[in-house]
Amino acid sequence: MSSGLPTGYWIIYSFLTLTELILQSLLEWIPIWYSVKLVFVAWLVLPQFHGAAFIYNRVVREQFKKHGVFGSSFHTKHSKPNIIQSIFHRETRDTRLTLTDAKAEEKLE
Repeated sequence: MSSGLPTGYWIIYSFLTLTELILQSLLEWIPIWYSVKLVFVAWLVLPQFHGAAFIYNRVVREQFKKHGVFGSSFHTKHSKPNIIQSIFHRETRDTRLTLTDAKAEEKLE
């Protein structure tokens, strides 16, 4: 995570905040929750520890790889389609269809 430290940090912090919102009623019963959260966020942010990079590379990136977000091929027999490439492929196909339809209408006139 060379230049992606802020991105990795915000991904992890957003997940922490979402988890905290979901488990709020349970976390209210844990008296040291805010101290633990403070230490965890400090560990994520401080450059001496590289906590955000560690979690991003060990957890987030592995989940992206597992679910095919970082795949290099578009559609192969043995792999799932890459989500991002599917979206862009659909957009370019739709653009080509729109351009083809416009050219066909021009020829009819």
